[in-house]
Amino acid sequence: MVLRQLEKVQVAALNLQGFKSRHVPTSKGEIHCLDAKGSGDLPPAVVLHGLSASGADYAPVLKRLRRHHSRVIAPDLPGHGFSADPGPLLDEQGLRQAMVEALDALLPGKAVVVGNSLGGLAATRFAGARPAKVLGLVLVSPGGAPMRADELQTFMNTFRLDTHREALRFMDNVLARPGFARHALALGVRHRFR
Repeated sequence: MVLRQLEKVQVAALNLQGFKSRHVPTSKGEIHCLDAKGSGDLPPAVVLHGLSASGADYAPVLKRLRRHHSRVIAPDLPGHGFSADPGPLLDEQGLRQAMVEALDALLPGKAVVVGNSLGGLAATRFAGARPAKVLGLVLVSPGGAPMRADELQTFMNTFRLDTHREALRFMDNVLARPGFARHALALGVRHRFR
């Protein structure tokens, strides 16, 4: 509940700074996007976030990109942020389909596509489906490496946080110095990973 309110505050703050919230219909549900005109001469930039994040989580990056690019677009991946929840059966193909449909609707021409983690996977799949629309790819720790079934299950179990203690242990493994916000971060991560 608190996390959802924080996400609303993040989006509202970006709206006040010129980022418009748009909802693009796709066959996998509506995709929420933050979309802003930039002041630079570079082509549009699309920023695709990682697992359990949202476009608004990249606010500092989005604001910097606006100075250099003619437009900045940050979609929330399906089931993230304010995009529709496509249900438990969203797979790599469904993710690709939703992002291709959303970005086809948003991009009249070429763009630089930036993807982090799960967003990196979505970026590569979009580039493969629409190479004429991708001027360049910037991939930051992209997801999507092939795995055996047992490796995938082990990986997925990393994100299964049934108790607060498991969420705390996850935070301790992810952050060098979790500090005073350790419990709050653990609550948020557990909520998002659910």
